[in-house]
Amino acid sequence: MTELSLVLMSVIWGVNFSVVKYGTQVMEPLAYNALRMALGCTVLLALAMWRPGKRPSPADLRRLLLLGVLGHCIYQVLFISGIARTRAGTASLVIAASPAMVALVARMFGHDKLPLRAVAGIGLSIAGVFLVLGGTMSDEGAGHVTGDLMIL
Repeated sequence: MTELSLVLMSVIWGVNFSVVKYGTQVMEPLAYNALRMALGCTVLLALAMWRPGKRPSPADLRRLLLLGVLGHCIYQVLFISGIARTRAGTASLVIAASPAMVALVARMFGHDKLPLRAVAGIGLSIAGVFLVLGGTMSDEGAGHVTGDLMIL
C-alpha cells in the first residue's frame, strides 16, 4: 500500500503543473488558486476530523495558523502567479531544483555539512536548470523570466 501511495503521489505531482497551467488560463490565477486551496482544505479538514487521536492545543493551532499563512500562503501566491506567466514544464523543472538550492543555502549558513562532491553535483544540476531557463528566455523573450523567478 505504501508503494502504491508513493506512485499515486508522483502521478499527482507530475500532473499538477499542467492542470494548474490550464486552470490559470481558464480563470484568474488567484481565483483559481483560492478555489483549489478551499477544496484541498475542506478535504484535509474532513480527514483530520475523521481520524481519531489527540488534537493540537489552542496555542499550537495559533502557531500552525501563523506558519501556514507565512509559509504556505506566500508560496501559493508566488507559485500560481509564476505558473500563469511561464511554461508548466519550466516551472516543474525549477521546483524540482528546489532541494538542491535549499541544500546549498543550508551549507552556506553552516546548518549542513556537504561533501565537496555533493556541492559539485548540486552546482551542476542548478547550472542545468539555468541553461534551460536561458534557452526558454531566448525562444520566447524575457516575459517568462518573471514567472520563472516567482516560481523560484
